[in-house]
Amino acid sequence: GEHLKYTGKPNQIIFENLERLLRQEKVRVIPRIPLIPQITATHHNLERLRSVLQKLRTRCLVLPYNPLGIPKWEAIGKQMPYDLPQHMMDIAEERRCKEILGEYSN
Repeated sequence: GEHLKYTGKPNQIIFENLERLLRQEKVRVIPRIPLIPQITATHHNLERLRSVLQKLRTRCLVLPYNPLGIPKWEAIGKQMPYDLPQHMMDIAEERRCKEILGEYSN
C-alpha cells in the first residue's frame, strides 16, 4: 500500500516487531506516528492505524508535521522526494487526526 509506495518497503515487519515488543512485559513501547499531510495524515490511513493500535491494545504518540527538515535536504544538495507543504500543521488539523485515532492517540 502507501507505506510501500513511499518507503519502498512493506510495513508488515514493522507491525510484527511492534507486536513482539509489546508482548515483552519489561519493555515500555510507545509508537510515534508522524502526521504528514496527504501521506500519513489521511482519514483512510489513520482509520487503518487505529485498527492496528486497537488490535495491539496500545496507544501512540502523534508528531504533527513540521517542514523544518526541508531546507536540510536542500543544504545537502538533494531534492525532496515528495511535494510537501512548507507550513507547520495547524492545531485544527492535528486535532482532526487525533479524533480519528480516538482513544489510541496522545
